[in-house]
Amino acid sequence: MKKLALAVLAIGVLAASVASAASYEGKWGTTVLDQGHPLGLTFGLGKTAAVDLGLGFHTQKFPAGAFADSGTKLAWDAKVKVRTAVVEADNANLTLGAFFSYGQEPTGALDGTGNAVKIKNMSVGAEIGGEYWLSNLISIHAAHGIAWMSNKTGDADALTSFASTGDVFGNAGITLWFGGRK
Repeated sequence: MKKLALAVLAIGVLAASVASAASYEGKWGTTVLDQGHPLGLTFGLGKTAAVDLGLGFHTQKFPAGAFADSGTKLAWDAKVKVRTAVVEADNANLTLGAFFSYGQEPTGALDGTGNAVKIKNMSVGAEIGGEYWLSNLISIHAAHGIAWMSNKTGDADALTSFASTGDVFGNAGITLWFGGRK
């Protein structure tokens, strides 16, 4: 798993070092990274690379019961994505990105010692996408890719799989940039 995460990160850094496109240098903004991570920040790492940080959460309510962890519980997920613009055409960029995501969600159950059982979700992947600048301050983006996913419930063995990322319109979002676009 660690080797896969390092390989995906290395691909993102390598792509950022050889690309020649729009400059993200000195820019930052607030972003809706994708549907699962609506709260986010984007930071320019250099001329062609940026890092996106996203957070998503929701609450779940569980009824009281003899074997239940009752009440309202918080589920959350955080995502870090490094992306690079590899091609620029007028107001559009073709991007490549590598990401890591981790989160936890409650099950409403208790284990044999009375502790709450949680599902731990993790994914590592790569995406290809597009970014279109509506103005100097606003860009929209969408991406599709592939990810390795792990879902572990309590002390059980993790269930792992490969899956595509992005729904019908891709992992779509919008960024409000501070400092504009050069």
